[in-house]
Amino acid sequence: MRIAVYGNEYQQPHLDLIRRFIEILSGAPGTTLAFERTFGAYLTRHFALPPHATLPDSPPPQIDLALSFGGDGTVLRTARAAAPAGIPVMGINTGHMGYLAATHLEDPEDLAGIITGRRYEIDERAMLEVSTDGFCSMRMFALNEVAVLKKDIASMISAATAVDGHFMATYRADGLLIATPTGSTGYNLSAGGPIVAPRSPVFIITPVAPHSLTMRPVVVPDSVEVSIVAHSRADSFLLSVDGTSFTLAAGTPLRITKAPFNCRLARMSGKIFVDTLRDKLLWGMDTSGQA
Repeated sequence: MRIAVYGNEYQQPHLDLIRRFIEILSGAPGTTLAFERTFGAYLTRHFALPPHATLPDSPPPQIDLALSFGGDGTVLRTARAAAPAGIPVMGINTGHMGYLAATHLEDPEDLAGIITGRRYEIDERAMLEVSTDGFCSMRMFALNEVAVLKKDIASMISAATAVDGHFMATYRADGLLIATPTGSTGYNLSAGGPIVAPRSPVFIITPVAPHSLTMRPVVVPDSVEVSIVAHSRADSFLLSVDGTSFTLAAGTPLRITKAPFNCRLARMSGKIFVDTLRDKLLWGMDTSGQA
């Protein structure tokens, strides 16, 4: 089994468990490990990697699974690298919420056995593609959301929004989100948008702190094209793609559609969407943490 390993550099409390897990995993017959270069360099400052481990700049071909150590942000970064190649991503939560993670690193032996025995399931999660035209042409992909945001604390943006070429509204707000069902429990939820089941074939358009209370979240089919042209007194705005931000000139047209590929997100067998909602959002729990 060929495994790519990603992670962030905030693993100090978990290094002993990670070291033990990597030792067990690398010792499994037929298993090879390729570490993301920066994460591999971080780990080597604390312990030796397996003798045959590699540190490529991008996922090598024919990887069977990408592991992501960290929180949801690390899973999103791993997904950007792995999803275009069809590589499944398994999040191992060593962060805070870890909503996208499949599991925790509590029992290295058991987790290594689950992985090498392929005792996990794969969910196909839709992704967004956002592109711009003109001087700063770019094309990027998001698993959670694309956000158009004001650049400073003073002035809001004005985002003229069309769906399949039909003008819908001009949102005057701190920002505007286009979220996937996977991203519905992220920024979208904080902004007052609905929670959507992961396999629903829809996108969510959610304003962030709108100037008018009549501006409400809207759910649209994921087959549509959403066009946005944002203006601001600051003459620029922020485009955030799964938390990675870029400054664009006001008036830059954005085109948002469903990506031509899905993110293949691994989960533990038998674990379903409602279980994750209950566990992560503490539904049915009192303030003492008891059921």
